[in-house]
Amino acid sequence: MLEDNKKEAAGIYVPVTDGTQFIVMKAWEEVLQVNRHLGIKDNFFELGGDPIKADLIAKRIKNIGLTAQDVLENPTIERLAQILWERTSYIEKGDMPRAMRENLDAEYYFCRDGSFDEFTQLLDCNSLMYYFYLKRYVKDYAKYVGILMQDISVNVSLNPDGSLCNIWCDNFDEVDELFKAEVVNGKGYESMADIERLLEQGKIVVIKTYTKKLPFNKDFISLDFEVTDLQEEIEKSNHTFIAVAHDDEMLYYIEVPAVLNDRFIPYGKNKSVGVIKKTDLKPAFDLDLIFASVDIDTEKLARGIDIKDLLRKSISNYFKPCYYNNGFKVYCGFEAMEMLKQIFESEGLCLDHKHSYYKYIDVKGFLDWKLWAVLARKMLLKEMLEQYRDIYPEFSRQNLNDDLSELVEEWKRFRMKVIYRYFKGDFIAGKIYLKHINKIIAMERNVVKKLEEVL
Repeated sequence: MLEDNKKEAAGIYVPVTDGTQFIVMKAWEEVLQVNRHLGIKDNFFELGGDPIKADLIAKRIKNIGLTAQDVLENPTIERLAQILWERTSYIEKGDMPRAMRENLDAEYYFCRDGSFDEFTQLLDCNSLMYYFYLKRYVKDYAKYVGILMQDISVNVSLNPDGSLCNIWCDNFDEVDELFKAEVVNGKGYESMADIERLLEQGKIVVIKTYTKKLPFNKDFISLDFEVTDLQEEIEKSNHTFIAVAHDDEMLYYIEVPAVLNDRFIPYGKNKSVGVIKKTDLKPAFDLDLIFASVDIDTEKLARGIDIKDLLRKSISNYFKPCYYNNGFKVYCGFEAMEMLKQIFESEGLCLDHKHSYYKYIDVKGFLDWKLWAVLARKMLLKEMLEQYRDIYPEFSRQNLNDDLSELVEEWKRFRMKVIYRYFKGDFIAGKIYLKHINKIIAMERNVVKKLEEVL
C-alpha cells in the first residue's frame, strides 16, 4: 500500500476548493516547508514526506482524530481532506424556515460545482460581507460588482515615537451608503435569541466577537482562557464572521478560509458553511459582542456607481497631505510610500516583535495581513477594468491592465520576501527590501499618470 501511494502522480496544479482542504494544506505547508503554492493533487512523498512528517501533520490536525497512517495511505490533500470531511461533516436536524434555508443554500466562497469563487480573494473584510449580501439577495448580482470598487491609494500612520502603526486603504462612502447596517452592541450570550430571530427572517448576520475564545478561529486559546487584557485590547482581538442559519444545537456560519483550523466542522450540503455548537460561543459572546443585519438600498444599487468618479477620488488621495488623527500622524498616497521606504531603510522594524497597536500579532503577521490588503485593492481594480472594458474602452487603450498586473506582482514579491526571510530567521525589515519599494513607487506613479490621462 505504501509503495503504491508513493507512485501516485502529483499531476497539474489544482487549488483548494473548501475549508477542509485548506486546513490540510496549511498543515502540509508547516511541516513540509515547500516554497510554492500547494495544490490538492500534490503528492506527500514527492514533497519529501515520510512517516515522521506524517506524524507531525497528524498532530497538527489532532482534534479530528487524524493518524499518521491516514496521511501515509492518503498522500494527497484531496484524499486526506475527503476523509476528514466524511468524519466530521454535519447535516442539519429537522426543518428550517424557508428564508433561513435559502441563506444556508446560497453560494458564498464556493459554487455549487465545488469551484472556488476567485473574486472573493480580491476583497477586504467589509467588501467581502457586501459581496455575500449581493450574492444572497440580488439575482443578477454579477452586473453590480462594480459598486465594490474601493480606494487604491495607501495610507501609513506613525506612532507618536515615529514607529510604524498601521497600513491601509480607505473605503469610499458611496459604497458603504449602499448597505444599511443595523448595528447592535450585544448583551452577552443572551443576544443569541436576537441573532436567531434575524436569521429566521432570512437575514444573514454579521458577528464580531473575541478571537481567543472563538473555537473555530486560528487565535483561539481555550473556552476557559483567563482574560487579562484591557477592554481596548479585547476589542482589537475581535474577529468578524457571518451567521447564516441555526437549528436547536448549532449555528451555521461563513468564515474566511485563511483563518480556519482543525476545529472547523463543515456543513455537509454547502462547502462554504461551517457549524459550531451555540453554547461554545458563550464564553466569547459574554466577553464582547457586536452584531448587525444589513439591507441593500435597491434604488441606489439600480443607479449604480460611477467608477470614473471613484478613480478620480483615488488619484486625489495619492496627493493628499499628511494629517493627525487621535495623536497619530497619517501619510497618504505617494507620501505614505516614501514614509514606508524610510521605515525599512532605517532597519528599526523587527519582524518578530509584537506589533505596537495590534498586540495579538507580531510585525511579520501585521505586514503579511496589511500588504495583502493593499495589493488586493490593485487586483480588484484590474478585475473591475476587465469586467467594464466595454463601458470604459479607453482604459484598455492605455494598457492599464498590463501595468496593474506588473504592479500586483511586485507587491506580491515584496510581501512574500518579508514572509520568506522571516521563516529563514532574518527578523530585520531593512534595506534589502528597498529595491521592491522603489520599484513599487515607480509603478504606482506610472499607473496614476495613465489614469489621469484617461480621466
